[in-house]
Order: sequence, then structure tokens, then C-alpha cells
Amino acid sequence: MDSYNFEDRFSSLADGNLEGIDTLELRKLATYVGMNEHTTATIDRLDEEQYAGLQHTLVTVATEDTVASEGQKEERGRFALRLLMNIGQRSERHHAFLSPSLLPHLRDLLMASRHVIECAAVLTMAADKLGATSALDENLDTIVAAVGHLWMSVEDDSTRSWLSAFVAKMEEVDGAFLANAFGELPSSAFSNLLHITEALCDRLVVGGRSEHEFRMHPNNAQMLVDIVLRAHFDYSDEARDGPSTATLPSSSRFLPAYPDQLPLLLGCIASLATRRDLFDDVFSRKGNERLIDVIVEMLDVALHVEGDLQRAEESEEEERMRPEDRPQQAPAFQSPRVLSSASLSRMASALATDESRERAKERAGAMKCAAVRAIGNLVAECAASRVRAGASGAVVLCLAAARRREHDDAFVTQWSIAALRYLCLGCPENQEILAAIDSTPTGIIDRDKLLAQLGMRVVTVEEGGAKRAKL
Repeated sequence: MDSYNFEDRFSSLADGNLEGIDTLELRKLATYVGMNEHTTATIDRLDEEQYAGLQHTLVTVATEDTVASEGQKEERGRFALRLLMNIGQRSERHHAFLSPSLLPHLRDLLMASRHVIECAAVLTMAADKLGATSALDENLDTIVAAVGHLWMSVEDDSTRSWLSAFVAKMEEVDGAFLANAFGELPSSAFSNLLHITEALCDRLVVGGRSEHEFRMHPNNAQMLVDIVLRAHFDYSDEARDGPSTATLPSSSRFLPAYPDQLPLLLGCIASLATRRDLFDDVFSRKGNERLIDVIVEMLDVALHVEGDLQRAEESEEEERMRPEDRPQQAPAFQSPRVLSSASLSRMASALATDESRERAKERAGAMKCAAVRAIGNLVAECAASRVRAGASGAVVLCLAAARRREHDDAFVTQWSIAALRYLCLGCPENQEILAAIDSTPTGIIDRDKLLAQLGMRVVTVEEGGAKRAKL
């Protein structure tokens, strides 16, 4: 590569001259730019118009008709995009610049599932400025939707990693990214985006802390909180009866997607709550203190739905099986709060409504698991949230959630007990609630037996005439 005539080849390409620029030549150029820092000076001699023209030339190569010599042209297009990415990373003058005119071409490539890794790499390279230059461009919305669809449909880890990298970069640098996506994307596309976001947030928990870790913009973290609060509101009478405005569209647009989106949203919040060093300002923000109340109610709804589904199965078994042949189960959970609340009853109905009962079970189980994780992590380092959660019924509900069902995550029992620990340790109010719980009330498993299995013991002591539990 030392004798490679980069200057001439690059200048010819920058002039739009593709003569002699075959697949091998594009590969050489991409490799040379990627490996040699001194190419920065050559690239940065181009003005903005010339640089945009070079980008257009390279993307045109990637979008050429592939009817003839398809294999060769596919390779040629792939290396053209790699060169485009390497040039963008190497340039200082044109750092993160991507001509808006290229978005339709990248959109078409992604929608056709062509050069997916290279397109994602180019978009990631340009993410620092995309929010500012193309936030109102519907092509960017379509690209985000296509990225989500591809992430959900491909099984190749490398492809998924590049698609995730683009979303991660956008959520880090563009504080309006999730708000725009929520407002502009179809609900199914936004759900796909939440799947990626949940996976990224999980890395905050399982990954080591480093300068390259995913750091969501606080505004995007706040948006996750806002959607959870909005979903809770959208099931209320006020939302159903209130007017739709330009800034507050009718809740009917979002309601059908909430049963699938809420477990993902709560999963994201559960992960973010483990990083108070990054997101304490979000969770401590005025108005967000009621988030814990809302999540406790959502756990109540999930448990109530599981109870309803269990009762439906038991009713069917009564019709076709003799009493002695019916499987023995713990009493089905039933929530007085859900039964007495029109809004929570609507939420429960939405969560339980599905053509497949198994799918409804999985959805309720996913929401239960995510809610338990979120409660435990939110109260772990916040005494005020501990007290609020306990007053909302979290102690009883986390104990009820500890009984693992066949459709639950394998760790739901551990998460429930961890949440119970965080709720009660150092919190006399919640310890008293725990002490007052009958060890075998309707709908709740044997408290003492469960805690004993997990190496915990509740000791009830008398203090001034009141019972208090200590773990």
C-alpha cells in the first residue's frame, strides 16, 4: 500500500469520474483511507459542495441496478459505502456530515435489505449531526423504522450490532430522538425501536463501566418516563373524554400498542434506575416522583390479569375434569384496586385481550417481571420512593409476584425478593406492612416458606405495642 497512488485515485473519484474505479479499486481506497491518517489532509481539501458530490457518487454506486453481474455489483456497492464511511470518520473538516439528499438512497437500500451493515455504519458515522440536519425529514423516520424492522427480523449478531450502534448513537446525541419517534413512527415501528432500546439499556446493567458505554441522553430517558405516565393517563376517563388537540393527540392512537410497549418501557426504566450516577436528575425531577406509584399499579394490573387468566382456565377444567383430577394451584390473585378503578380495569382488559391465551399470559408475565425489576431498582437508593411504593401496596404485590409461573422469566422470584429487600431494609414503615401480612392470605404464596427457601427470615418483634418485621 506504500506505493499506492491515493492522491490521483481519490481526486478522480472526487471529480465524479468512475472510469477505472472497479470493485478492487474501491476496496483499495476504502482500506487505504481506513489505515492511513495522512489521508485526512487530502479529504479536507474538498469544500462542502465537492464533499457532498463525492458522497453522492459513492451512494450512486451502491444503488446501481444489479440485474447484470449482480454479485460483482453488490460487492462494488458494499465497498463504495465502506469508503464513504471511512472518509467520513477520517475527515475533520466534514466530520459527521451526510448530505440530506442521500437519505432516500439509504432508505431504499435498507428497505430492500441490501448493504445493511454498511448503511448502518454510514448512519452511525453521521449520527452526531443527523438530528440537527434531518429531524423533520420523513426519510429519517422511515430509516429508523427500517432499522427497527431489520433488527427484529435478522439473526446475525454482527448485523444487529451495527443496527444497535446507530440507535445507540442517536439516543446519546439527539435528545429529541425518542420524542420524535413516538410522535412520527407507526406504533409497531416504535415498539421495534423499544426492543432495541431495552437491549441497549440492559448493557448498562451487565456491562462494565467504560468511556465507551452507552449513555442515553437525559431527555430520552425522560421520554421513557413520560410515555409510561402517559399510558397510565390514557386509560383514564379524563383521557377518553377529553378533546384531542394539535399538541395532545387522541389517546386512541396509542392505546392498542401499550400492552406490548409497557413491558419494554418498564424494562428500560428498570435498567436506567441502576445507574443513579447517570440518571438521578431524571428520576428526581419534579413530577417524576409519582412514577413509582404508577409502576406499582401496573404490577397490580399484571397480577390481576394473571389471576383472571388462571380463573378462566380453572373454570374450563371444572367442566371437563373430575375434582380429584384437577391440578392443585394456589388461589388466583384478584386486585380490589383494579376491580374498583375504571382506568386500571381498562388497562387490565387491554393486557388480557389477545386471540391467544398463551400470548396474553406471556404479555402479563413480561409486564409483571419488568415492573418488579423497576420497583426494586427505583427504591434501592431512594428512601422517599421506598415509602411511597410501600404505601401504594408494593410490599404485598412483590411478595405475590415471587411465585413463578410457567410463562415467567426464570429470574422473577429473585427479582421479586430483591425488590422486597430494597423495600423493607432500613424502612420501618414497610417492615410493619410485611409483619402484618398473613403468611397465607388469598392469592399470596406462603410468605415464610418462600423467604426461608431464599435464605431469609422474618422475625416479628413487639415495639410499643406494634408489630414490626425484621429481615
